[in-house]
Amino acid sequence: MNGTNGYKDQAKAQMYFADSSYYVLGAIYWFGYKRSTPPSGNSNLIFRLYRRDGIQNILGIPSPVPGTWYEEKIFPLDSIPAGEIFETSAFIWLLDTPRIVQGAYYFSFDMSLMHHLDTIALFSSDSGEVLLSNMSWELWEGHWNTIQNNWGLPVDFAIFPIVDVSNISLPIYSEQFAHIILLNNPSRDIFNINIFTKAPRKFNFHLLSSNGRFVRTWQKYLADSENFISIDSENLEKGIYFLIIQSSSMKPVAFRLVKN
Repeated sequence: MNGTNGYKDQAKAQMYFADSSYYVLGAIYWFGYKRSTPPSGNSNLIFRLYRRDGIQNILGIPSPVPGTWYEEKIFPLDSIPAGEIFETSAFIWLLDTPRIVQGAYYFSFDMSLMHHLDTIALFSSDSGEVLLSNMSWELWEGHWNTIQNNWGLPVDFAIFPIVDVSNISLPIYSEQFAHIILLNNPSRDIFNINIFTKAPRKFNFHLLSSNGRFVRTWQKYLADSENFISIDSENLEKGIYFLIIQSSSMKPVAFRLVKN
């Protein structure tokens, strides 16, 4: 886990890279631990979606870092779930305005409005279980740097961007190691998804309702080729759902699905 505001670290952020443009609707965060120490009770977290338009010296080299943000929102610490079980601890932040992104962007949480006795920690991957290093970041005394540079830990944070590709010309979510095509969304009965991965991996799938309730969880081993996934929605009520797709061969992501 990674977090706390006790060591002068102000914020944590996970970077993502959109090979092709898509809409970002928000993000799902998985906090594993928090502490609210009486008589504090007034701690808040600031959630932000950042552009990659800042410049700071990293290891003596001017480098792009989180800069301006598309949107931010403040939540009381006491309103944020935390725990070891993902199904009961997922926190969903939905943006007020969907944002179209292309290239690098970051989802973060900022602890500068927390009481100094309070703390919160975000789950991360095991050290070394990442395909791209330097994607997780922290803000330390006003200066951004990667977790790898600061601590020598190649990890990813448990932050899942919620994306919507249904409103763009090609409904494809693409990154360096995986390409995902939503073949029919919205749908009345079955959602069909094409996943192309460049390495055989076990994939975890989590289907959530719009209020964060877990509807279904399953695993599937996908080959290093085209893989077709069908999700039967016949027994689901009409509405909006979020499908989290997670694997060591791609960055975790959540897709917005609409059941008609």
